[in-house]
Amino acid sequence: MHAVVVDARALDRPMPTASPEAAAVLLRECAELLQRRQNHGELGARVREVLLRRAAEGPTQDQVAAELGEEGTSYRAIVAETLGTMVGELLDAGLPVERVAHRLGYADASSFSVAFQRWTGRTPGGRGRERRSV
Repeated sequence: MHAVVVDARALDRPMPTASPEAAAVLLRECAELLQRRQNHGELGARVREVLLRRAAEGPTQDQVAAELGEEGTSYRAIVAETLGTMVGELLDAGLPVERVAHRLGYADASSFSVAFQRWTGRTPGGRGRERRSV
């Protein structure tokens, strides 16, 4: 186990390189990220709605997925959207492709890159360069 020991009085001192402008940008980005994550809660609400409506039938996962499919979505589409969002956030945060691959359970960066290219038509590195040039 590792620990960092800091004198509590140091926490009250202003940061010498603090920037109100940077703080405002970071707060705005955090709020946007939180909003995006909360929007993903809509699916959970839709699943709960189906479960409550069909509770007497004891719906299976396949039945719930089928009903959601009738609303214009599918399990595969939800997985792709969720993974795409997660990968985007991790790559945008500056994580190397190897770390993103590991976080998603891939054996190595190469396997992840092949899957990423199949999903998006481009490489993870290409996506990062694309975002930086915008």
